Amino acid sequence: MLVTHEITGKETNVRSNVDMVLGRGYMMIINSIPREVRKQLNQAVKDGTLLRLPKTKDGLIEMYCDPQYKDDAQSARLERKLNGLIAISKVLA
Repeated sequence: MLVTHEITGKETNVRSNVDMVLGRGYMMIINSIPREVRKQLNQAVKDGTLLRLPKTKDGLIEMYCDPQYKDDAQSARLERKLNGLIAISKVLA
């Protein structure tokens, strides 16, 4: 979709945040994200387009994913946690 920037007047190709998640399969939420982005993603969850894997107390990060890629998203989530634990163990060793 082409969108004209209101200040520069240049046209740019913009994809919605939901389209980006669907294109990649999943998106990790490591830091905070803008409120508008979260609203779009949560609306897609309510519509059934995306799944949300919430952040957990045991160190798993929040993720949004395409329902078809839920297993891949969970694997990436666990891999990130494992890599963090490995890094901590190397520092303490």
